[in-house]
Amino acid sequence: MSSIEICAFQNVTVPDIDNVQQSIQGTLNGFDQIVKLVTQGQIIQTSDEVIQTCIEKILNEGKIFCKLTRESASGSERIAHYCLDIISYVETLTNEKITGEEFLEVLDGLLSNANKCKSEAVSLKNGYTQIYNNLNEISEDLTEYEDHLQSAIAKEINDSNNMSEEKKEAKTLKWMSIAAGAGLTALTPFTGGLSAIGVPFTAQWASENATKEKEYRVSRDQARATVLKLNGIRCSARDIITQTNSIIDIIDHFQVFWDKRVDEIQLLTTEFEEKKTKHLKYNKLSASPVIKKWGKFCDRYTSYSTNVRSLLNNAEVDGRIAISN
Repeated sequence: MSSIEICAFQNVTVPDIDNVQQSIQGTLNGFDQIVKLVTQGQIIQTSDEVIQTCIEKILNEGKIFCKLTRESASGSERIAHYCLDIISYVETLTNEKITGEEFLEVLDGLLSNANKCKSEAVSLKNGYTQIYNNLNEISEDLTEYEDHLQSAIAKEINDSNNMSEEKKEAKTLKWMSIAAGAGLTALTPFTGGLSAIGVPFTAQWASENATKEKEYRVSRDQARATVLKLNGIRCSARDIITQTNSIIDIIDHFQVFWDKRVDEIQLLTTEFEEKKTKHLKYNKLSASPVIKKWGKFCDRYTSYSTNVRSLLNNAEVDGRIAISN
């Protein structure tokens, strides 16, 4: 029986795992900032329902993010096992001859695993994309709310300025009324003939205006404090959105990687369907660099899984979620 040399599994490049780890760390840091704002009492004490609702929504997205990222770590371990399978098959084909039919069985198993990994990559991308979209909506809500508060602050400043002018007039009228009531007729023409009866009335008016001015000031200070809280939340939310978008781009590369693996295996299957009766052997000159390359990929995926799990274990948002559950 004739023998055929093969040199499959050579054209492969691994997605940028280091960058996705950095983006995951950046995203977790953003969620952790929200947790710190809550635990330090800067937000949890607010009675503002809009802020409370937005915080709950953001932390819920953090819960989903941690779940997805743990799944990505598990998926990375499965990819590492896939790399080991490739290495094992290449080593076997280098040292032994197998039939085309046996090789087709190998390809069938690889194709099944590649499709599973591709499906997981698609699922992860969809999950992270949903988080990205949801956080954008929350950020837009916060922006609209801040615009509303800034408008309210501007209005109250304007109202307060008007109150200040009225207060000055009230003071002038008060002293003129007192002077008129004391018989200082020289001032009477200037007061418009205001009698002593106007003294308590003007004093009451001034007191009411002072109360309103104080209410405006308190309301304005509260609104400004709320705006500061909003800025802290929005800043963290923007960081999360930026990093999540980077993750989506990288996960898209993962999908492309598995698309190429599926295409490669399908082409090999078609080719060796006609060579079932042939004996196959891997080209020894090609085997060593192929084994080295897939070994490197295996190490990187294993490292990714280990590092990401460590990031999650140290993340305050993940710890908070674990305690609350």
